[in-house]
Amino acid sequence: MMRGGDGEPETEGWKAVVIPSGAVASTDCEQKIIRFPGRRSRGAYTQKELKAIVIHELGVHALRSLPYESCEVKSFALGLPGYEAFEEGIAKAAEQAVNRQYEDSGLLHYISIGLAYFLGKSFREVFEIQCRIEHLTKGEPAGRCFDSVQRTFRGTGELPNHKDLVYYNGAGQVWRYIEEHLYEEDLMEKLFLSGKTSMNDKRHERMIYEMRTGNWL
Repeated sequence: MMRGGDGEPETEGWKAVVIPSGAVASTDCEQKIIRFPGRRSRGAYTQKELKAIVIHELGVHALRSLPYESCEVKSFALGLPGYEAFEEGIAKAAEQAVNRQYEDSGLLHYISIGLAYFLGKSFREVFEIQCRIEHLTKGEPAGRCFDSVQRTFRGTGELPNHKDLVYYNGAGQVWRYIEEHLYEEDLMEKLFLSGKTSMNDKRHERMIYEMRTGNWL
């Protein structure tokens, strides 16, 4: 593992950039870039939102990759198959912890995908339903609904994309995992320093164990 002088993982080579046309934040562990959006439908980040997005992108997506950048098996730094939901769950749980507020993660995406896939609703129909739901519950601007629906259809206008279910499903998986392993001393290490793996996948867990004990071939 690469460590800095204070015992923390090295961040050499990493950089953060603002993408003028970007609408969402993202982390590219292969290129070592954290991208922040210059065009958000909801405007500039509030202090609370910025704190959450930094812990999400830097404190989880980048941090879980850092210790394994020099590993011969690049998948530990870039992602083993099926790791996504668990990692997004950790990121959402970390957001909630730093803001000291629990909320259902990715619920808007879940509803959008459900309306499109199971009820066959069009882009416009899903958008209008979402606007009504948000107006009645949170009073959020239409821009937030548009972003969710746009992510669901991914430009096709018809075919829903299920990728964003990882936020809702992943958060549930991680909170259950934390509850079941709450008193284990290595809980934080398993969550944050086990590479881009899923601790719900016994194969991933075994691979990490073998690497740490020197049995990796």
